[in-house]
Amino acid sequence: MQLLADYDKHLTEIHNQYHKPCRCIRLGVLASFTGPEISYCLNLLRSQGIDFLLHRATHEELFDDLRQRRTDLIISDQRRAFSSAYVNITVSEQPRYITLSRSHPLVVHQSLSPKEHELPYAYA
Repeated sequence: MQLLADYDKHLTEIHNQYHKPCRCIRLGVLASFTGPEISYCLNLLRSQGIDFLLHRATHEELFDDLRQRRTDLIISDQRRAFSSAYVNITVSEQPRYITLSRSHPLVVHQSLSPKEHELPYAYA
């Protein structure tokens, strides 16, 4: 009987050692997104002992994956206004610059905003 008890105990220990609760999240990253923010987020997860499965996708694919619960967390740039349907955490803010010809009429301004001066702009 003691032999069976020891055997069961060892099986339980082996099972517990190799079947620990998974702390793995499915992480989506914008395919065209590069920068220190990604490394920062990945290192933060690792430092907390959290494993992750990483995949890259477009904005639309990432948010579709969130809605369909195929992804737990995404790292992306802010392409549009934040939605209250998600928890949005700003990791960093990047300044944007424009370059004008010296002869352009807007060079007289110290600062410009797209709304104020009706500037067309695109995301890089």
